Amino acid sequence: GRSTQPSLFDFFGTPRDTPQEGMGSGVIVARNASTVYVVTNEHVTGQSSQIEVVLYDGRTYPATIVGTDSLMDIALLSFETTEDVPIAPLGSSDTLRTGDWVFAVGNPLGFRSSVTAGIVSATARPAQAGTQMSGVTDYIQTDAAINRGNSGGPLVNLDGEVVGINTWIASQTGGSIGLGFAIPINNARRAINDFIETGEVAYSWLGVRLGTVTDRIAAELGVPDRNGALVLGTFEGSPAEQWGILPGDVITRVGETRIADTGALIRTIASLQPGTRLAFAVVRDGEVISVDVETGRRSGQSGTAERVWPGLSVGTIDDAIRSQLSLARTVRGVVVSEIEARSPASQAGLRATDAIISINGSRIGSIADFYRALNDERDDIIQFRLIRNGRQLVLEIRRTS
Repeated sequence: GRSTQPSLFDFFGTPRDTPQEGMGSGVIVARNASTVYVVTNEHVTGQSSQIEVVLYDGRTYPATIVGTDSLMDIALLSFETTEDVPIAPLGSSDTLRTGDWVFAVGNPLGFRSSVTAGIVSATARPAQAGTQMSGVTDYIQTDAAINRGNSGGPLVNLDGEVVGINTWIASQTGGSIGLGFAIPINNARRAINDFIETGEVAYSWLGVRLGTVTDRIAAELGVPDRNGALVLGTFEGSPAEQWGILPGDVITRVGETRIADTGALIRTIASLQPGTRLAFAVVRDGEVISVDVETGRRSGQSGTAERVWPGLSVGTIDDAIRSQLSLARTVRGVVVSEIEARSPASQAGLRATDAIISINGSRIGSIADFYRALNDERDDIIQFRLIRNGRQLVLEIRRTS
């Protein structure tokens, strides 16, 4: 079980946005004849024009980039040799439990083939808001010391199997304080296979703008236990729009996977192969319905160039909002909290802090009323009656837009 050291390597390249020589860690994961594949982090390879792989015993090979993916922060390199190069066995990150012993192996601060020990502090840890980490993967949290140069190296279990790829740390000092994070190997394995087959990672795409299911939203929309991801809007031409996902829907399950929040939905969709068709459990008008959806393919910035329908998010008008907007106590409706740039709502002239009191003549008393009226397809034109700066206005959005 502990024969992973011969598979470890240190390599020198140019980290992202750093012109000088850099270094990082990685692990050999596969071989096809004379081609040897090594996995590391994308942020370590950066825009490198030249990369060398240096094995634990000093053997050095020029390497090429097979594929990189900034969303997962993973890269696959290859080099050619007919010499014997042991392959690190890959374990299963799904079997990890909090408290399991693990080892981080790599090249911290240039100290080659260093090993630090710790435990699994948590599994399925989502990326933290405000960081550069993407939401397409969750992370294994460990207190095994991880420092600069460890990036891309393996996290290994007691059987000598790779269970994660060390990727980032949370620290106010720049060094390890016992908060290290690794990409689960089961997530990385799919990326590795995609790189070898096509040179890129194929992610599924749903095409929705998401919001958080708060206690108030859960109560108004009839969502049990505050679980799920709120659909604020759908991108025009997206799978979500084509298959009937509507603004105001709360997605609580995708296939057999329970969706606890927006992050869980993003990770679940990203884990699917494009073209996967599954039943989505959706809370709509207080009832749970099933909507079949076939995912699309996410390519680069897929979806960001398209407009999102309708392009606004709303909240309840409570006493605090009434006071802030100087609304009469008798005013009921929803307040616009955010407008999406270049969306139909933006082009119609709607603004944040507008108080919407009716849609196509139907009075709006809650968020549920708002989405129910918005999704009524009997009218091609949606007419919003709203209060802005003490005055009533009527603005229109054409549904076909």
